[in-house]
Amino acid sequence: MPAALIPLIAFLLRMLIVKIIIATGLTFVSFAGYIVALNKFKEYF
Repeated sequence: MPAALIPLIAFLLRMLIVKIIIATGLTFVSFAGYIVALNKFKEYF
């Protein structure tokens, strides 16, 4: 493997990891928001 490819691969891996973290965070936030909205909805009825 040429040494020039190593930084590129490291960069792509970092981008992938960041995207996974962001996607997980967004899923968690929307899930928490869904639960909060559901609880608020129950209070009205």
